[in-house]
Amino acid sequence: MSMTQVSCEPREPSAAEENYIMSKRQLTTPLIIRGLKLPEFRGEVTVLHRVPYDDRMYDESWLQQLLFAFPSLLPIGEIEPIFDLPRPVCRELPVGNGAADLLFINPGGYLTLVETKLWRNPEAKQAAVAQIVKYASDMAHWSYSDLVEATRRARKDLRGDPIAEVLKAVEGEGFDEKSLIDQVSQNLRGGRFLLLIVGDGIHEEVERMADYLQQFPTLGFTLGLVEIALYRTHPDSADVIVVQPRIRTCTQVVGRTLIEIRTPVKPSEVLVTSVEAGRKPPPGSITEDEYWKKLKAEGGQKVVEFVREVLALAPDHGLRAEWMKAGPVLKYDDELRDTFFNFGQLHWRGVLSEPGYLFVRFKELGLPLEICRDYLDEVARLVPNASRHLVHKGMSFESEILLYGDHPNPEDYVPMEKLIPVKERWLSALDKAIGRIHGASDSL
Repeated sequence: MSMTQVSCEPREPSAAEENYIMSKRQLTTPLIIRGLKLPEFRGEVTVLHRVPYDDRMYDESWLQQLLFAFPSLLPIGEIEPIFDLPRPVCRELPVGNGAADLLFINPGGYLTLVETKLWRNPEAKQAAVAQIVKYASDMAHWSYSDLVEATRRARKDLRGDPIAEVLKAVEGEGFDEKSLIDQVSQNLRGGRFLLLIVGDGIHEEVERMADYLQQFPTLGFTLGLVEIALYRTHPDSADVIVVQPRIRTCTQVVGRTLIEIRTPVKPSEVLVTSVEAGRKPPPGSITEDEYWKKLKAEGGQKVVEFVREVLALAPDHGLRAEWMKAGPVLKYDDELRDTFFNFGQLHWRGVLSEPGYLFVRFKELGLPLEICRDYLDEVARLVPNASRHLVHKGMSFESEILLYGDHPNPEDYVPMEKLIPVKERWLSALDKAIGRIHGASDSL
């Protein structure tokens, strides 16, 4: 186990450097065209004026209130669609010795934490990323009851369940409180949060720190840096006519890392201990962005959400995900025999691709084949029209795999949409098989 220290002590930029960075990093100035007439293309053009960073018309509390009142200002759908449609829960959520600025939840039970930072605050550049990661680390130890209790304290109302009340007001009679509690509890255990740092200017030092954290498998959160640009119709007017969110950096991290953050929190004092160093994808492997796009096109949004949940839960079931050409492969590492077992690939075509390597590995190691067969049969019982088949590939490759259909071909794998309603039982079958593998390995 290695211990790596983040070294990121930013130097305070001068006013000239600040203006230069702002001019280079911002998008082009928005314009408003009023009274557009076609086909002459005539109208009145108004150039909007950017509110400078040192303007005192608003502070962090003002920005918090704005985002809490208008959650749609947060570009959550572009960062991580599964967290989209956020509903405001509370401000100043007490976590550990601090308080997260904003908490949102969506109808799927996915939580978003937001920290607002105005960069004229000298401490903001040093502590923003470390602070929000610390909150996520603490909340990963919470139960649903802990979350409810903290939310009550933030809202200064000790009655009822604020989390359920927020979503029930939206969903009405179709609201399923038990399902919500189960989903939120799973997300807390897996550390599956969307963490957003939102400010009036995201500096390169903070972006570099966020990119650095990306190198390490961590709780399962997605970290996004969002700049909120404000514009006026006239530089001397008091009204804000345009609010423009911009995504500066987005890093998705799935896996496990131990994060130690000392106080007072500074980027140079964030210690990230990698339990398993992040593996670079092999040449020719699919990028995550490409994978999610293809998977959504082939399987739909529900399959995308299913795969994200499986990847987030994988470490809890002794599995790691290795990204290959067609998507992540679920592998169990047998440390005693210094080998691994392949439990199938979450293929971008929307199927659980199981090319037979699991059965072959059992044969190679001389382990009882009934362990593999029992696992395949148990999954087949969960999915109607799925069954275990003997397949041959050439003269030397013989294996047993799981296929789908009345008269399946060797590549008619189980559609992942069929696993969605039986996800928990499928994961239990995986747990049972891994336990038997472990026991068989110990007995050799």
